[in-house]
Amino acid sequence: MNNFFTIYLLVSATLKGLALADHDIEWLTLDEKIPIPISDMTATYVPNFAGSTLGDSIVIAGGCSDEYGNSLSTENGETGFYCGRITDKSFAFDPYSGKFSPLLDMPVQRYRHAAAYVDAKLYLVGGRSLEDNLIPQIDVFDPKDGTWSTLMNLPDEYLTSDNAAVAYNGMLYVIGGYDSEFNALNRTLAINVETKEITVKTDMRLARGDAQAVSYAFEDGRDVAFIMGGFTPANGWCAPLHEGEVYDFVEDTWTAIPSLNNNRGDKAVVTLNGKILTFGGESKHESSCDENTDLEPESYAVTVDDVESYDPRLPSPKWEIESDLSNARFRAAAAAFPKSSTVYLFGGQAEYLADCQCYKNTDTVYSFHEEEHTSASDKSAHISLLTFFVSFFFVITVAMI
Repeated sequence: MNNFFTIYLLVSATLKGLALADHDIEWLTLDEKIPIPISDMTATYVPNFAGSTLGDSIVIAGGCSDEYGNSLSTENGETGFYCGRITDKSFAFDPYSGKFSPLLDMPVQRYRHAAAYVDAKLYLVGGRSLEDNLIPQIDVFDPKDGTWSTLMNLPDEYLTSDNAAVAYNGMLYVIGGYDSEFNALNRTLAINVETKEITVKTDMRLARGDAQAVSYAFEDGRDVAFIMGGFTPANGWCAPLHEGEVYDFVEDTWTAIPSLNNNRGDKAVVTLNGKILTFGGESKHESSCDENTDLEPESYAVTVDDVESYDPRLPSPKWEIESDLSNARFRAAAAAFPKSSTVYLFGGQAEYLADCQCYKNTDTVYSFHEEEHTSASDKSAHISLLTFFVSFFFVITVAMI
């Protein structure tokens, strides 16, 4: 009898574990390095198509290319951390070989911009120059001939940096960011890449910069975009946001979704296997919002060392902690390669180093691989059936005793 109870408890515990562990995650550090240490760039998956010169690739574009990332400076009498060099370089990463190859230089140097893949071309929008001027150009990379060109210049009233960008139905959507004075924006713009027409859409519920967005297609045909976290000067920059919201492209509406577990900005965000994943990012010291606390400048920024996931397909979705990051970082870029269920995390800035008084750039590439399993509903049904048989076996056995 005691042995039976032991077996029953072990089986029940195993079933409970199966219910919680619905996927397997593997982190790897690639031997291949990015050609330059970099942060505040973009990484965009560009799929292969007939006539493409690239094949399946992830395009890395622009960014802060200073070896020391953001370094301490007292320029103009203000103490802060600034990037000393930015780039017009772009690279193609081959997810099959794990190798980088150089592409042609972009039309301008830029960082703190966003990118979106629209109708077989890659578009860069927003960002700043090394002199901190907002960049009006929307630049375009064409995989057919491997060239860069400029689509148009945005009017002054629509310039932004640290913004998000997504694609839908031949349109480039530009979301949020900061104006020239680093006021956070809640603006949503739709730009027709063929006609160059700009349409102002419904504002986000919250103004935010340093917040990344992803587009998402439901199986029922509904297309939306998700955005979460970021920063705002409304709280004195003392803490990032944790709130999220979803945009319906057809209805032109923004709706709140559950908040992140951890406040974070300057993170990397992708979709993989139907889930949204956020990687790392920047938070602030817990005392940053306390006016009576005198913190050293390097104490304000705190790297976030985990990955959160959000599955919009669930009846009551919420953010879940997926995994720890082997090396915490922010201002990194990520792209998912769906054919192998893998996310590649590129570069970014690591924790503060006293030797250089900087948040040093890295040239490291990490891969995050997730094994696909049956859907949550199918798995729940399987586990319920197994639980029934174990319980039935238990009742029959007890009755026979």
